[in-house]
Amino acid sequence: MEIQKRGGSVTKDELYKIWKELGRDPRGLGGFFRGNSALIAEGAGGKVFITKHGEEELKKYLSGGERC
Repeated sequence: MEIQKRGGSVTKDELYKIWKELGRDPRGLGGFFRGNSALIAEGAGGKVFITKHGEEELKKYLSGGERC
């Protein structure tokens, strides 16, 4: 959600800062970038964004459905 609030993409440094503010360990972020169903991807200029699959999973999570 925070990425969307910031225009849909953020730098990796901003992503790590957001993650830390949520009380999460940034070493776990790598898994979100991996696989055919990656939730986050890196685009032009080193900005990261939530993928279509990531948006779908986020909607499910926020509606009380399956967890990401």
